[in-house]
Amino acid sequence: MIIKNSLIINANRGKVASILKDVRNFSDCIPNVISSRTEGSKFSGKVRFKIGSVSGTFDVDGEILEKEPERAYDFYIKSGTSGNIIETKGTITLSDADNGKTLLEYHAEAKLGGMIAALGKIIESTSNDLIKQMFSCIEQKISK
Repeated sequence: MIIKNSLIINANRGKVASILKDVRNFSDCIPNVISSRTEGSKFSGKVRFKIGSVSGTFDVDGEILEKEPERAYDFYIKSGTSGNIIETKGTITLSDADNGKTLLEYHAEAKLGGMIAALGKIIESTSNDLIKQMFSCIEQKISK
């Protein structure tokens, strides 16, 4: 399953990049986080998740790496709960937009296993909503 979108963040690329360089800067922006641990570019934790008839607490492990300074980041996230797994690899790119804003684009491929695999379209929609919430929170942090 491919998940991709773009949004404009009301901050310059340098400010957005400074947040993405260290997971500790935005781990509290991840929706439904119950607990999290960060170490440099790596993170792990527990996230409350409900999609269709599948719900529970998912264990999450991941990493975000700067691929090209202030322009591109690769990420890997693996999450799961008994019998269900979501493995995601993707890229976030930043580019300058008008009036000192930043165009943030993300593109990810998610592989689903278990009962959750039958809910692909619902997961795609829910994922986009959660990602938008996360980047909205990041934008608020930058504005402070």
